[in-house]
Amino acid sequence: MSEPVAQNHDPALPNARFNFLMLVGDVSCFVLGSAFLDAATALPALVGRLGGDLALLGILGSIRQGAYYLPQLFVAHRLQNATRYLPILLLITFCGRIGYFLAGAAVMAFGETRPDIALIAFAAAYTLGWLGDGGGGVPWTALVGRTIPARRRGALFATTQTVSGIGKLGVGAIVALLLGGTVAKFPVADALLVWGCAFFMAVSWVFLALIRENRTAGSTIGALPASPSLSLGAYLGSLPRRLRERPDFARLALVQILATASIATAPFLWGFVRSATPGGIPEGDAGKFLIAQTVGLLAFAPVWGSLSDRFGPKKTLTLLLGISLLWPLLAFAGKFAGGNLILFYAAYFLLGGVVENWITITNYLLESVPENDQPMYIGLMNAVSLPALFLPLIAGQCAQSLGAGAALIFAGVLLATGLCVTRTLPDTRRNG
Repeated sequence: MSEPVAQNHDPALPNARFNFLMLVGDVSCFVLGSAFLDAATALPALVGRLGGDLALLGILGSIRQGAYYLPQLFVAHRLQNATRYLPILLLITFCGRIGYFLAGAAVMAFGETRPDIALIAFAAAYTLGWLGDGGGGVPWTALVGRTIPARRRGALFATTQTVSGIGKLGVGAIVALLLGGTVAKFPVADALLVWGCAFFMAVSWVFLALIRENRTAGSTIGALPASPSLSLGAYLGSLPRRLRERPDFARLALVQILATASIATAPFLWGFVRSATPGGIPEGDAGKFLIAQTVGLLAFAPVWGSLSDRFGPKKTLTLLLGISLLWPLLAFAGKFAGGNLILFYAAYFLLGGVVENWITITNYLLESVPENDQPMYIGLMNAVSLPALFLPLIAGQCAQSLGAGAALIFAGVLLATGLCVTRTLPDTRRNG
């Protein structure tokens, strides 16, 4: 990765404008569908109403993470020297998402009489859904690299975040109406939640199917000729050598792990704010802070996209991680100011603006790796990032033993380290 790959230009990608719109539709609908089963709000309510407990929620959370990351290396192996990514992407995601329609029917039919059957059906669909989306992560990211010019990817990700962020506000209102019993009662309301997810996931799949994939694999200047396909054993055995050959990629993977500190410790910010405010804060006010976080996402998404397109992902990632250090600092400033709500809201605002840092990291990866190698390195990136799954556990132990502030300090240390490592990465735009 020490030699940046020359960038694609629009003439080489005649369908770039159309594919841009299709990808915006795909990602936006995927995010909206996921919001119907949001892990912090709708999912716990649905599981609880079907008789599940906190232990099951923890299991589902682990399933979500593991099912997303674990299939990626195997799919990357399957994509060796592939001339097209779209067919396997459509197959994997179709198999993963169809289960939500069946789960909604099970909740509707058995929610009252046999909630255990409904819960098993939902858990199975949830697992299958994340396996499908995890397996589709490699071909989807490689497809973005193949169909969208490098200097338009920042705008793509910014647009998807903006559109989906606005849409999530509407989905949140629908979820509140359903869970509040205003529109429908249990189990109809709960089935509608699952079907809402299924509907938007299906529309997302349709947008994917409409993408016009560029068949040529040689659009990336400097890409090496395709090498013979390896067996799975030989493929997995070659990965350590790949890491040694590209030390900058290993550093980028380390940055991705460290950058997850924001999302790993975000749940503890609410406990810190409540304990740092004299008299406490009502639970109902959590929605106000969520709005501040969403506004931060909407405000910063176009900024990161524009900076990435104009100056490149390294400079953008450096600035992003630098600003990431401010949200825990603002939280502590609010505490030392006697529970200043303005500073607490500002912390949530900045958290929303930086928590989706994976987008800039992915953009850097796509600009740094030749097209033929992208599926392998995308899968490898997510595989070596598995240690990030332990960060919430470590932060939780810190918070339980030393208070929520310890988790925020933990986040600050990781983010500062990530900033230092980012500064050592080569600039993919130094020749552009």
